[in-house]
Amino acid sequence: MNSIYVIPLSPLAWGGIIPSLLSLRNINKFSHYLIASYVFSFVFIAFILFAFLFSFFIGGFLVIVVGAIHLFAPPKIKNALFIKRTALIIILMFVLPLIYGLYRLNTIYLNPTEKL
Repeated sequence: MNSIYVIPLSPLAWGGIIPSLLSLRNINKFSHYLIASYVFSFVFIAFILFAFLFSFFIGGFLVIVVGAIHLFAPPKIKNALFIKRTALIIILMFVLPLIYGLYRLNTIYLNPTEKL
């Protein structure tokens, strides 16, 4: 019988997303924020796409859609949504990694016969 081994990708949020959010918090100009977020997005989306495309289709599709919205949204919309030094960034740092972990634990324990 073939077994499928799953590598949890939620620790990537602590290693990749959190330092980028902390560095973006101290940026005061929108142009610097835009350049830094574009560079980070290209690297992170490429890495996550590589991991998701081998695991399941829906994950890869969601990453493509979110990346396209972020990378190709007009700068006026991004400037309106520009967040600097608010509590929202700190909340996201702790909530985002936990959402995926809790979702995976929930599906594993509720459906123990489901193959990962």
